[in-house]
Amino acid sequence: MPVAPILPLDSLAPSRSRWDLFFEVALAALLAFMPFALGAVEAWSELVVVGVATVLAAGVFLRTAFDRSFRPFWSWAFVPLILFLLLAAFQLTPLPSGVLGAISPPTSAMRQELLGPDLTAGAATISMYALATTHGLRMALAAAAIFLTVTSVFRSPAAIKRLLLWILIVGAAQAVLALLQIFTFADRIHWLIDVGTRVTSGSFINYSNFSQFMNLSIGAGLALLLVRLHEQRRLETSVGGYGLQENGALMAGLVVCAISVFTSMSRNGAISLVVAAAIVGTALFRKGTLSRRGWLLAMVPLGTLAILLLVAFDMIYARLSTLQHESNWASRWQLTQDVLRTWRTFPVWGSGLGTHEFVFPMFDTAQAPVVAQNADNDYAQLLEEMGIAGAACMAAFLGVVMVALVKLCRRGRTALSAAAFGLAFSIIAVGIHSATDFGQRLPAVFCLSAITCALALRLSRWETEANRKGGAGFADWHVHTFWPRILGGAGAACVLAIGGWALRDNWAACRGETWRYASLVLENRIQHDVAASASVEQLDEDYGNLLDAAVEAASSEPGNVVYGYWLNLY
Repeated sequence: MPVAPILPLDSLAPSRSRWDLFFEVALAALLAFMPFALGAVEAWSELVVVGVATVLAAGVFLRTAFDRSFRPFWSWAFVPLILFLLLAAFQLTPLPSGVLGAISPPTSAMRQELLGPDLTAGAATISMYALATTHGLRMALAAAAIFLTVTSVFRSPAAIKRLLLWILIVGAAQAVLALLQIFTFADRIHWLIDVGTRVTSGSFINYSNFSQFMNLSIGAGLALLLVRLHEQRRLETSVGGYGLQENGALMAGLVVCAISVFTSMSRNGAISLVVAAAIVGTALFRKGTLSRRGWLLAMVPLGTLAILLLVAFDMIYARLSTLQHESNWASRWQLTQDVLRTWRTFPVWGSGLGTHEFVFPMFDTAQAPVVAQNADNDYAQLLEEMGIAGAACMAAFLGVVMVALVKLCRRGRTALSAAAFGLAFSIIAVGIHSATDFGQRLPAVFCLSAITCALALRLSRWETEANRKGGAGFADWHVHTFWPRILGGAGAACVLAIGGWALRDNWAACRGETWRYASLVLENRIQHDVAASASVEQLDEDYGNLLDAAVEAASSEPGNVVYGYWLNLY
């Protein structure tokens, strides 16, 4: 098979500027912060995510206005993404009762059933709980900002490879932390934060969320390894050594990440990893572009298997053997059926982004003593909250991404196009796992998923530009009109306005959460004082402080029904 001519790819890309350095450092800091902040699930960590995402998106538009060598990125994937965000915003728009009844009769009927005709005569939203939908929209906007940043800024092979390497480094750090906590029998995250059980999932509270993050990291590392192997094959370096010395550290990182998925005890995470590896491995074998270096790639799963057989086989086998118990799947299937029943009540527009926790209990038949914040099926929950309209937007978005990856895997000529196989691994693994988990609701996971999709489109654009007349005109991106400055400035103003709204609401959520934690501490103190027969004066003082904390929490977010409930209870 003839080898395609070597294209001078790095010479075709724009040089690294201070703008690029700013975006890369900011994104790298955010990628490191989110997983170690427990997946960024608390209000204070979400505040950081929203703030950095706002700065990144505003920076992209400001660069469009002031950097003449910069051209913003466009793809048809932006159309369904924007429509999805607009749909969430539409769910928050107060509508007259007549209009709401016309476009969403189930929503109007349920509001009248729960509140009565007197309280539903005015304007109301499609979302059954506007505060939860506002939170969901903030997080979706943050993911969209990161997607925009990666597609627009990471324009060169060197920048893309640096990003892939950093994702693997962060994932490997999480894997090492997880393994250390397992081997030290830790029952606290970071040996400090008590979660009530033995910790097997690094900084993540839920091991399924951890395994999704790790599979995304493995995909990034695999993408980088494939690019390096293709570069070395074409340049004929490392002859006789098969590139083991040059890629040993990268392969070790992949092995550690894979081991951490199995030792996390996430059955679905392990299954997703194995299935995705089998699909991508088969595709690589059929394409046959790695020749003898394919054996080097095969050392990653072989090394993972060998280590697992030596140190953790019995534990992993015992965990995976529970898959044959029907009860493990019956409860999940019943939960999915109930979620889909909820969707059939709100088929077109959904019940509102993020409202599952508050709407689903009316349809839950499991008779469990707890209320689940999320469904164990991201697809079913998407239908439930966003309806057919939102699911169609997300399907169209993922369709554009997958078409780009398939084209790269089949017809990619540049060495960088080999990264498509690694990104495909990430999307396949997460796509399988999302059918039994809610990982895409965590900022650390869905932001990394957004980066993976953005890199897929960025690779597709690079392949197109590099093959177009050998890259002629690729570096000449100067714009000689004033329109980019106007559009860039207007875009930055819009981003800052939306970001200001999101940060304001996130700050209110952060204050409310802080006061809620304070009330929990005081509640535990009162219970301890009662058990210890403390004085009446001490109990009165603690109870007064408890009421003050509950009032502050409820006043921080007036629409928060949880805070209002606990205030009334106290």
